[in-house]
Amino acid sequence: EADGVEDIAEEVARMHGYHLLPSLLHSGSLVSEAPSTQFVKEQNVKQVLCGAGYTELYTYSFLSKEEFLAGGYDPASAALELLNPLTSDLAYLRPWLGLTILSAIGHNQTVKEQLNLFELSHEYIPGSGAQLPQERQKLIVAVAGKEKEEGEHFFKVKGLAEHLGAVLNLPKLSFEEIAAPE
Repeated sequence: EADGVEDIAEEVARMHGYHLLPSLLHSGSLVSEAPSTQFVKEQNVKQVLCGAGYTELYTYSFLSKEEFLAGGYDPASAALELLNPLTSDLAYLRPWLGLTILSAIGHNQTVKEQLNLFELSHEYIPGSGAQLPQERQKLIVAVAGKEKEEGEHFFKVKGLAEHLGAVLNLPKLSFEEIAAPE
């Protein structure tokens, strides 16, 4: 059955013999487009973090209700629920990268004593009323494991943040202590 010109051309080639058709390489030049400024910045951040010994995570943007509850979130009020999820285990869009990085720490802390992880990905913040949700790109860095000295993890991440700030030409960063949640 031939529905279009392509089908007729294929039939003619098949009847004539594919092996008799000349083999030609495409000619011309590839169009080269410079990468976007955003892409270059992302690559710089990833390169700095990997060079500092951190492992990049690639996690799903979708979470289960149980993962939300384990992270202290109520998915009904804090997350976007998919209308047609592939599976019930991946029915909500994450509003905070911390949920997936905490899960990764939980799965890997028995394998390695010290974990240095980061993820550069998107968070999905529900809109109010008829407003569309926000998709924001964020960077999260985590250090997990036993500290040799008190405050070791804080100073490690602080130094990394200052270095990233210098690489990205950000204004001088400031840090302040906050109380731990009770």
